[in-house]
Amino acid sequence: MEDMTNSTIAYPLSEMLSAKYHLNNMFNRSKPKMTNTKKAVLTKSSCDKSPMCPAKKACPVGAISQRTTSIMFADYPVIDTDLCIGCGACVDSCRGGAIRMN
Repeated sequence: MEDMTNSTIAYPLSEMLSAKYHLNNMFNRSKPKMTNTKKAVLTKSSCDKSPMCPAKKACPVGAISQRTTSIMFADYPVIDTDLCIGCGACVDSCRGGAIRMN
C-alpha cells in the first residue's frame, strides 16, 4: 500500500482550492486575489432599501451589509468588493434588479 504523506495530498488539494501551498505543508490562509472577476454593484435608484434584503441573505461570503434603522426602514446595502467573489447570487435574489455584475 502506498504511503500517503501530507505533501502528496495537500498539493493537489491546494491546486483545486486555489490556495497557496508551501513546502512546509502549511497552507497560506490569506484570501487569494481574484483578477478579472466581475463584482456586484448596487444601483441605488432601483433599490427599495428593504430591511430584510434578500440579496444580503443570499451572499455566501457575507459581502453585503446593511444598517437597519428600524423594523420598517434600512439604509442602502453596502457591497464589499474585497469580499465579493462574483458568484451572482445577489443578482438573482434582488427583487428590484438593483444589483448587477460589473
